[in-house]
Amino acid sequence: MVDPIGSAGLVLAGLTLPAQVFSSCVLAYTTISDIKTTGRQLNALFWLFKIQHTRFLVWGQNSDVYRDGINPENLSQPVYEMIVSTLMQIKDLLQDFDRLREHYGIQELPASNIRDPQVSNREIRRQATMVFQVQKSCSLFRKLKWAVYDRDKFAGLVNQLTQYNDALYQFSPLIKRPSQTVAIEAEALATAIVDEGWQGVQYLQAAVSNGQMGPRTTACLGGMELAAVENGPTSSQIYFTPSRNLLMDFRQIQMLRLPNDTPKRRAWAQLSMNTGYAPSLVVVEWRPYNQMNVVGQIKAALQIKVEALVKMLQQGPKPLGFRILDCLGYLEDNQIPRFGLVFRYPHLNANQAGPFAPLTLFQIISKEKPPYLGDRFQLAGFLAESLYELHSSRWLHKSVNSHNILFFRQDSNSSATPQSAYTSSAYNFQPQPNLPSPISLMNPYFAGFALARPDDPTFVSSQTTPDPDVGIYRHPDVQGLGGRPILPYHCLHDIYSLGAVLLEIGTWSPLAGFYQVGQTGPPFRDRLLSRKVPLLGVSMGEKYMIAVRKCLDGRFDGMQLFQDHEKDEPDYILNLQRSFYWEVVKTLKECHV
Repeated sequence: MVDPIGSAGLVLAGLTLPAQVFSSCVLAYTTISDIKTTGRQLNALFWLFKIQHTRFLVWGQNSDVYRDGINPENLSQPVYEMIVSTLMQIKDLLQDFDRLREHYGIQELPASNIRDPQVSNREIRRQATMVFQVQKSCSLFRKLKWAVYDRDKFAGLVNQLTQYNDALYQFSPLIKRPSQTVAIEAEALATAIVDEGWQGVQYLQAAVSNGQMGPRTTACLGGMELAAVENGPTSSQIYFTPSRNLLMDFRQIQMLRLPNDTPKRRAWAQLSMNTGYAPSLVVVEWRPYNQMNVVGQIKAALQIKVEALVKMLQQGPKPLGFRILDCLGYLEDNQIPRFGLVFRYPHLNANQAGPFAPLTLFQIISKEKPPYLGDRFQLAGFLAESLYELHSSRWLHKSVNSHNILFFRQDSNSSATPQSAYTSSAYNFQPQPNLPSPISLMNPYFAGFALARPDDPTFVSSQTTPDPDVGIYRHPDVQGLGGRPILPYHCLHDIYSLGAVLLEIGTWSPLAGFYQVGQTGPPFRDRLLSRKVPLLGVSMGEKYMIAVRKCLDGRFDGMQLFQDHEKDEPDYILNLQRSFYWEVVKTLKECHV
């Protein structure tokens, strides 16, 4: 049998001693974490084991073990030695298979199809971060399963690990760190600890209820909880009652007759919550349904999904790069069969003159001259980062296009001053009395969440063919135009749609202008890649052009060793997220004039 610990040696060679031992512990934890249990008591005991696994990962990430967080210069020599010794104890405990069998009540189940060391080394090499490299390489060895044959002895293992973790937390306590978009560690951590469904979410949320997890990890946990609600047993649908905190009274909404390029999908409205207070301006995103087919339990299931989406959108604190409006709840139209997600306008300057309609990126590109290059670079970076944050929360947007990117007149939170100077009065950047304040391209907001769903391959995607004006932004596999079948949605498809928007920003031309009637699916994508993307090299520079090409063709440097049939595997998705960050998000944010 291949030794998974030994096969990781090439990864560990260049690390500090604490990082090497921590990595070995992570690998050992993962190798034995697939334990077969039966009965409620053993299941609870197993999740206590998983909680200790989680605590260990949180401690390592927070202690900055892969940089210089654990070294004699930052800690006293005795504390440093005790931390290393404790890590060695954990490593020795989890790597001693004979001891695990004899003293801790678990036995190894028969293994099969374990790959050779050369393949396992390839798996390790292709990982993107140090934690990733060591932990995710264990995916090859998940058929190394264990069964608990002595509950009391296994409880002793959990107790021993608890004591070791307590010691690590005592010697190197957790410190509060700001959320760092530049690191994928939170997604890797969340995926490592949230892979066991609804019950796992419950246990793990209890483990992190003290707030020691970072906001992105919490978002991942929350997203998994909502996914569990959506995929939960039918009994939850039978007794479903709409949440009072989420379902809004349709009578409080007054639709406004303002310019709107997507009236079937979106509305501008005023919300009157309390008598005597000025109404609030809101955006309503519609999710229609067929009232002939969607009735009874099917409608209840749809409403559960809508509530799950609202909960995700309301989760906080949101990363700074996650540019969405505040979601107030949802409503059900009393005339047309549809639900509506309600979003509040951003806080605006006091000199705003009455209700007004936001503008979409599509409208701005269609009607106005190109803004300065610096503005376009920043806009592209904002949008890419926002999609990255959404995917980090384990959700898919499914409707990324320039119709779903909104801009408001200069809001009170904006500190950016656009370089552009449009000539149209609608974009007058010289505020004057009784005139609208300006629109800033530095404050885009993602909209169009009505079809969003958790990023889970077991979910059933909508097979509805989109309208052509937005369908052309979709990946050929999910476009549905020309009678083509619609495949299950994947985060790659969101990235493709972003690439189409980035192409619009770079050429400052609507995507519809590149479309030829009847040229849908792969031919349209090929036309964009061969004839339109090269134009970006002149207008936006080589880095921008390459980033857009990667979005549209889905070929990332960090994904070269993955195969298409692996795209639903956690390793594939998480490495795709990281590759998207480093090869697109970071690249765009580094583009300057």
